Parts: sequence; C-alpha cells; structure tokens
Amino acid sequence: MWVLVEYLVSSRGYEAVVLAPEPLAVDFRHAAGSGTDEELGGEECRASGSLTTVTYPSVSFEEYHVDTRGAIHELTTMLDFHLANCASLLLNRTLVDSLIKRQFGVILGVATDPCSTLLADKLGIRRRAAYDDGAAASLLWGVLLGQGHFTSHVASYGTRLGGGAMSLYERVRNVVQYHRLQLWHSRVYEQRLAAFRRRHRLGGLAAPLEPGSEGESEGRGKPKGTPACHLRGQVVITGADWGLLEPQPLPPAIKLVGPLRAAPHPAAPTPALGAGGGGAGAGAGADGAAAPPGSGPGSPLQPPELAAHLAGAETGVVVICFPPDYRLPLRALLAIAEAVIDLKQRIVWQAAAADIARVRQLYPPLKHARHVLLLPSLPLGELLAQPQVVSLVTAGSVQAIYAALYAAKPVMAVPLNGAQEDLVARLAALGAGQRLSRQELEGGAASYRVSMAIERMSNVYSFTQSMQLLSTQLRATHGSQSSLERAAAWVDYTASLDQAGRQYLIPRSALAGSAAGGSGGGGGGAGAGAGAPAAGGGGGCMAPLEAANAAAYGILAAAGLGAAGLVAWVVHVCTRVPPPPAAAAQQRRRARSVVAKDKDE
Repeated sequence: MWVLVEYLVSSRGYEAVVLAPEPLAVDFRHAAGSGTDEELGGEECRASGSLTTVTYPSVSFEEYHVDTRGAIHELTTMLDFHLANCASLLLNRTLVDSLIKRQFGVILGVATDPCSTLLADKLGIRRRAAYDDGAAASLLWGVLLGQGHFTSHVASYGTRLGGGAMSLYERVRNVVQYHRLQLWHSRVYEQRLAAFRRRHRLGGLAAPLEPGSEGESEGRGKPKGTPACHLRGQVVITGADWGLLEPQPLPPAIKLVGPLRAAPHPAAPTPALGAGGGGAGAGAGADGAAAPPGSGPGSPLQPPELAAHLAGAETGVVVICFPPDYRLPLRALLAIAEAVIDLKQRIVWQAAAADIARVRQLYPPLKHARHVLLLPSLPLGELLAQPQVVSLVTAGSVQAIYAALYAAKPVMAVPLNGAQEDLVARLAALGAGQRLSRQELEGGAASYRVSMAIERMSNVYSFTQSMQLLSTQLRATHGSQSSLERAAAWVDYTASLDQAGRQYLIPRSALAGSAAGGSGGGGGGAGAGAGAPAAGGGGGCMAPLEAANAAAYGILAAAGLGAAGLVAWVVHVCTRVPPPPAAAAQQRRRARSVVAKDKDE
C-alpha cells in the first residue's frame, strides 16, 4: 500500500498522514528525514513533502502467530492481532486528539485490518477506501476481517482451481468451508468487534441530515435514513488478478485493479498545478516498501556485480529471494547451499548479511563457487525482467508471485502461512510452478529436493509455457492504464463523494457494538448515530441473507442429526447379539410350564 500512497502524493497532490505500528515502521524508513511533529503530539514522524509517517507503539505479530494451514483459527488470530494493535492506537490519546483536529477527508486503510473502519468512526471520516494486496485468500480475508461484508464464495485451501476443475469432494469442502466462515463471522467476528466498540466507546457515524433540517430535533437535525442502512462511500481496492482467482461474484464495493508492483515502476510523475490537493489520507497501517532509488525499466542493474554476473550467464540464472522478515533456519540455508553448488545455472541468492556470513563459514565450498552470487538486497522486479533469468525460488508472497507472473518466470515457492499456501496451490494447479513445504525444505534430503525442483523448472518447458500464458493475460488486463492509475482513480472517486457519501450499503457488522441512541455528530465521531442498533444490527439490510443462512444452517443441522441417528440405529441392529440356544430352549420350557399351570388352575 506504500506504493499507492506515494503515487497519490506525487501525482495527485494529496496531503497524507501514514500511521504505522512500530513492527512495520522499518518498511517506511528509507529516504525520508526524521523529526518530531508537535501537531501530532510529538510522536516520531518522517515527512517528505506532503507525506508524513507517524509511528506508534504496538505489539508484534509473533505474540499472536499460529502456524495453521487453512484453519479458521488463523482468522481469529489475525483478528486478535489487529484489534490489539488498534487498541494501542486508540489508547494513545495525544496522537488521536491531534488526528481529530486535522479533519481528514478520506481514509485509506489495509483491507484485512478492521482498525481502519474503527479509526474512521473515531475521526468522523465518512469517505473510506481500503487496499488489499491481491493474495488469493486475502481477498476473502479483507472482506471478512476489514470491511465486514458477508462472502458469496469461498475457495477451500489446496483445491484444484485451474479452469474450475474441482472434484465432487472438493466442491463439498468448498460448501462446508463457506458455511464455517459464515458461522465464524457471526459467532466470533461480530461479537469481538462489538465488545471492542463497547470497551473503547466507539459508535457508528450518524446518518446524514435532511437538507434544511439542521435546527430541528433539539438542534441535531433530522436524520436521513437509518444509521446502519444509509449509503456511504466505501471502496475496497484489490491488487488481485483473475489469473490466480477462482471466478466468483464480488460485492459491488470491491474493485479489481491488478497487482501494483508486478511491473518495474517508472519514476513518479511531477505533480501538476491544480492537482486535487483537498483530500487527505490516513492509514491504520501499511505493508511493503517502495522500490529502491535508481531502479526502473531504463536504469542498469544495481549493484554492478549483479549486472556482471548476469552478463556471463550462458545456461540461465536462478534467483533465490525470500522476504526480509523471514530468516531461513540454518538447516535450510545449508540445504540450499548444497543444492546450488553443483547446478549448471548461475545463482543469485538474496539473504541477510548475517546469514551470508554464517553459510559461507559453515559451508566452505560456497566461498569458491563463482556461479553463486550472494547479496543482502535485490531489485527483484528489474532482475526478473532480464532474459537470462529462468526461474525464481521464493516464499508464496503475493508481491513475488505476481512479479514472476508478469515476467513469465516459473516459481518454486515455499509457503509460510495459509494465505500463501492457497496462492501457491493455485499456481501449481495451473502448471506454472512447484510447491515445496517448509518441512521438506528444513528436513532430510532437502538439498536433493531443491536441486531437482530447480533442474525441473529449468528443463521442462511446460512451466515456462504456462507462465507465459498467465503473463500474457495479465498484461492484456492491464491495457494502457497501469494498476496504480486505476487504484488512484478509485481513491479520487471516493474522495470526491459528497458528505453523505452515497455509494454503498454499510455492512451489518461495521456497526457491531455501537451504542444505541447516541447523540451523533461530534468532532471525533465518538458518538453513535441516533437510533443505532446496540448489537450492530443492519436495520433490516441483511435480513434476507441472514434468513437464508439460518435456513441453510437448520437444514445442515437436521441432516446431520438425521444421519447420526440413522447410523446409530444401523449399528444397533447389526451389533445386536441373539440369545444363546440353551437359554432360548430354557425360556421356552418355562413358558410352557407357565401355560400348563394356567390350564390346571
């Protein structure tokens, strides 16, 4: 999202304030100067023109991280992490009060973080936009976690989604996963969000007033519509592409613009005079960092040894690049070093400086391997655009996957979480890459698996052919307008809405926990709108969908109970043991004697 914010500031003239928690603040400390801003309560901030970055104390994700593949518990973990970060932000009274005084016009938040919605209510911001990085599962998570919409389609983890080739078992899993997520949304998400709003006294914004009624109803004006159902500007911008997404119906607020960082970015344009500078953006967090200076499609590769290493490659170059926030364990480092030492391709390996020194010390042959170049940082987009590069070894991050997809380079991915697992499964199902689990990378015979996977991607043309097809489709989708321009256009559209923000219905859970009968208005947006439902109700907006879900849950529960009863009856009938023959004969004799006595009497 940082790329989008910089583009909005440079090309649209926005005055932006970026709120970054301390664990993510390192991503923003690149070329901006440091200092303190008294208007923002003396918090540490970095300003560059009209872009100000403010950091605030927060918790680290490791305190909440649970390594679960495709589990509902991962959604709960993410929700708890975001709410903990949001609590630390809202409890910073000095920072929040200074933000309230600035009167922001639009908020641009992370789609998977509900804090952007909560902060918008706190600051009284009606125009809201959210950005999603485009991962296959993050589109679903952004709808569930950040914006509170009900989902219309859920793809199960690991299913074969290339061309819609799903077996009956996978379709059943898909339906079950859909209803599990709906149940999680109503039983976990809404209840925790309602408790958070009550704890921090956060209410939804008041409904827009009828024109000319400002002095009525004890000076508060006459509301137009109900607070939970009135229309408001709300756009979810996602960097996804249909090439790696299962065809599915999307809510009207979700706009697919394509991956923002798939192609190398040219230099930012100079802002023109008269560019819309009236809007201001505030984000509850951001992900990713800007491209390094000096990088671009027309500039040579940096550092110079990288360009020299590629120039002498006759059998191709394999790029190994893992995200900087993931440190490979020593066993995996040694496995990769042992795997690449005998390859005929040239290797460009990005690793932390400490890891480079450690692997060179523990594996001496790597010091004398001229075909292996280890660097602490790489311009990945520009490097993949070189014709000498034949494949990429990376994690399943959406930025690396889409960069390889744009450059038509096959990928061997090591997914690190459930979202990456789903994205890599889709890529492998389309024949454009291979998957290697963390257990396989860190376990026994890992060097053999890595070397065989690299050789297979370099020698089997079907991987390159499938990736070229996906790349052609992605470039055709881009057209003459870049993804950044389309995303910026949707932000401009959201910022240009009137005060009522007539665009989309508020989801039911967006107001979960709002206090009923609040006064509305208020500079900080802390008061709830008049007549807002206490349980976050939708005022009838979601009644048909809730009735359909309740009926589906009832049918599933009845079918499950009936099936369990039938199985129990069958087991009882089949396992019933008849009495032994001797006992049966004795019972017959007793019955005859009783009948004889009755006759005698």
